[in-house]
Amino acid sequence: MPLIGTFGAGSAGGYGQRKGVVKLNDVGIDILLVAGGGGGGTCAVGAGGGGGVVLVPAPNGTELLNLKVANDIVIGGGGAGGDQPANPGLPNGVTGGDTTIDSVAGQIIAKGGGRNDAPGGSGGGPGRGAACVPCNAIQGCQAGVSGTYGFGFGGAAMPPATGNGGTRLAGGAGGASARGSNASGPGGDPVGSAGPGGAGKTVSPTFPGISLGASGVVAGGGGGSVYPYGPNLGAGNGGPGGGGRGASNPTGSATGGTAQTGGGGGSAGVDVQLFNPGASTKGANGGSGVAAFRIPSAYPSVVATPGTNTVTCTPCGSKTAKFTVTGTLTIS
Repeated sequence: MPLIGTFGAGSAGGYGQRKGVVKLNDVGIDILLVAGGGGGGTCAVGAGGGGGVVLVPAPNGTELLNLKVANDIVIGGGGAGGDQPANPGLPNGVTGGDTTIDSVAGQIIAKGGGRNDAPGGSGGGPGRGAACVPCNAIQGCQAGVSGTYGFGFGGAAMPPATGNGGTRLAGGAGGASARGSNASGPGGDPVGSAGPGGAGKTVSPTFPGISLGASGVVAGGGGGSVYPYGPNLGAGNGGPGGGGRGASNPTGSATGGTAQTGGGGGSAGVDVQLFNPGASTKGANGGSGVAAFRIPSAYPSVVATPGTNTVTCTPCGSKTAKFTVTGTLTIS
């Protein structure tokens, strides 16, 4: 049983009790942080990357949380999709928001998903006709626990570079467990498919009593789209884990990343109204992030604020806290 408090040199009284701290590897707390997904671009400039993921399974954590003190949890929002007709300066969407814990040893951070081919927790997808794109995932580059237990992959290496198909098809964005896929097409006549988003991360160990992600998978990458539209060009599907699908002429509009999964938003095009007058030319928004904590029965009091966030008791006596909005976590 870890100590609730420790003793050391105090003030004039000699010794004083300090605030207790709990090492994650001492008490067996599992931690999951998922950042917001990146927003998809318009004009087939690229899809949004899945949010970065930090998954610290007990007993591997080394960061510290305060006992009997409110620990700040920030939940990253999904990045907005690009909207060239309405906002000419924003064709590429917006990077997803970071999800963080402020611990006594420093901040644990899951980085927001990238926009277009820009870096992010998982990187954004390359636009139509783009040159080779280097790996643009940054989650694994973060310091400490954030990188050691971080997950994120880059967008597709490049879309096809030859023929009309190559200039019309965007690659898929990265997910938390796989890189986005390249677009495929023979070139010449506009035939082919934009790249699908990379797969998200399966959450394991599980967090009892709550649902997480899309069937337990988080932070899938957004799918690429096509521009200009053509009858034989297909959009890229979103990656498993809440990634949004890119726009194509059968569907018209791109789809957003699923809320509370960190999925990246699908990318959109311009000529959708030729096939569907009611379709949107706006890139789709990324999905918001989420955080979860499994706290063992040694700590009977677990409080999450505000009330939108939940604490679920399990038959074994442990508790699972789920955060869908920014708030605080107090363990005692």
